[in-house]
Parts: sequence; structure tokens; C-alpha cells
Amino acid sequence: MWVHQNQDDRERMSAQTYEGWAMPTASEELQNYYTVLGLSYSASIVEIRKAYWEFSKRYHPDTTNLPSDLAKEKFQEVKEAYGILSDPRQRAIYDQQLRFYQQKIYEHQ
Repeated sequence: MWVHQNQDDRERMSAQTYEGWAMPTASEELQNYYTVLGLSYSASIVEIRKAYWEFSKRYHPDTTNLPSDLAKEKFQEVKEAYGILSDPRQRAIYDQQLRFYQQKIYEHQ
């Protein structure tokens, strides 16, 4: 768990990684996996699976009418979102990273 004592600590942590997660810089945007799957932040694992099933069928390159490149890109986003949100440990790390990123954006406004 990350604990931030002051602004200097947050700045220093923003340039580091945590368990393989690279923190985005101020110019980068963190992908919101909840938005990708159309979920609320309190979604259950059942809701996550259902959303994955629906979106993976919608964007699978073999079953969609979208251009192949766009379908592959969307399908990869859905797979990545499901991979993170369906694993409780990875989801907890991601949620903390997302809160940190949103706080950082808020502080710079």
C-alpha cells in the first residue's frame, strides 16, 4: 500500500513503479478500465464478467462490423480491462493508482 506523507513524497512516487505498474506522468492519461467496460467503481465480479462477455462479443474481430484495426484495438482494451478488474489483487493496486492519478489531476487544476 502506498502511503504519502506530503507533496514531495507524491512527486517522487509518481516517477516510480509499484509492483510492475508504471505510474503515468502528468502528460499521460491513465486508462480507466471501469469506463472501458461501462462499470461503476463498486462493480462486483459478476458484473465485471457480464460486461466483459458483452463487450468481447461486440468487439471481437471475427464477429463485428467494425474495421479490423479498430475492432482489434477495442478488443484488446476490453481484454486488458477484464484482466485487471477480474483479479482482486491487481484491481486493488489499480484502484489505488487510479485514485492517486485523479488526485494528482485535481491538484494541478
